[in-house]
Amino acid sequence: MEKPDTDLQTVTELKHFIKKILLENRTLKADKAELMRKNQELSALQPTVAVLNGFISICSNCKCIRDVDEKQPPVWMVPEAFFEKYTGARFTHGICPQCAQTLYPNLNVTKKGGDLTANNGN
Repeated sequence: MEKPDTDLQTVTELKHFIKKILLENRTLKADKAELMRKNQELSALQPTVAVLNGFISICSNCKCIRDVDEKQPPVWMVPEAFFEKYTGARFTHGICPQCAQTLYPNLNVTKKGGDLTANNGN
């Protein structure tokens, strides 16, 4: 009569094992769906990513960058023009607090929320 108890124990163990496998399968499916979603996001972003590699020759003094094109002789370009040409990035200009202090020492320059505000003492 021990055999039925052993069979019952085996059946119970199999049920637990099957439940565990089903749970793992559900988890794997959810993980797969998340990976596919992230892959789609990355695929959508890829056209906006530009990669510059190799050596970029930059002037030690004026910081212009030499643009080497096999079809034309090298041209020296300001960094903004170079990066716009090869990455599609657009630039805007501001002035950092250190440069503002150096260039405009008579102005009392304070930094508010990342933006510079000039105070003439008023």
